[in-house]
Amino acid sequence: MEIQRRILGIDYGRKRIGIAVCDPFRLFARAVKVVNNNHGALNEILSVSKEFDVEKIVIGMPVRMNGEKSAMTLEVEAFANELHKLFSGEIIFEDERMSSKQAQQIIRDVGTKKKKRREKGTVDKVAAVLILQAYLDDLPQ
Repeated sequence: MEIQRRILGIDYGRKRIGIAVCDPFRLFARAVKVVNNNHGALNEILSVSKEFDVEKIVIGMPVRMNGEKSAMTLEVEAFANELHKLFSGEIIFEDERMSSKQAQQIIRDVGTKKKKRREKGTVDKVAAVLILQAYLDDLPQ
């Protein structure tokens, strides 16, 4: 296996943005952090991308169950356009339907205490991992 530049995953939310990154072999995604979605969010994401030598960013694309765009879809597209102005690498969209619900279920299933489940960002980080892992699982090995 060859070591490669990393891929960063994003779960975009109006309040918080979950960030995950893969290992150098692009097999596994892991949670890195959650950033507040404010004027400094893009700079924080860029900082993480430099720290981990990221060449691609995968952003969860929220679409309706029937595949149609929603208001949130348009918001994510606008966010991606702003990020692309600052990030020279490739930006990819990954279907994120149900990722937050899956994240909540995983957090419950692993026995996370209620206090930890309520912490802001826990679901956002896990959702970012799920989005990135879905992309990694589809890469040819």
